[in-house]
Amino acid sequence: MPSSFEGISFRGADMMAEVEAARPLTYWAARLEESGDPRFTLASSIAKHYATEAAVRISRDAISIHGGVGVDRGTLVERYLRDAMITTIYEGANDIQKLTIAKSLLRAYSKGASIE
Repeated sequence: MPSSFEGISFRGADMMAEVEAARPLTYWAARLEESGDPRFTLASSIAKHYATEAAVRISRDAISIHGGVGVDRGTLVERYLRDAMITTIYEGANDIQKLTIAKSLLRAYSKGASIE
């Protein structure tokens, strides 16, 4: 069983950590949106960028763990990678999210303020 191999177990732990790191960013953005906080745009850009990039990394690791079978068309891990990759493009490409984040940082810096 692959999970009995320490290296694979460590990769699984890293994958889980990435998912759990993305979760509070998403909740933060949702709370700001619900409260009408103007920082919502920044928070949602950070959450989308981090979560979608994490999904791609996790999916690539899953394919690597599965070896050659992981790239067979029609397998779940292959589909997960395709689905994860498209999330970096739709609803605002991640490069656009980076621009939003950078503009917010520069605006805060020019005012001598924090983005919090």
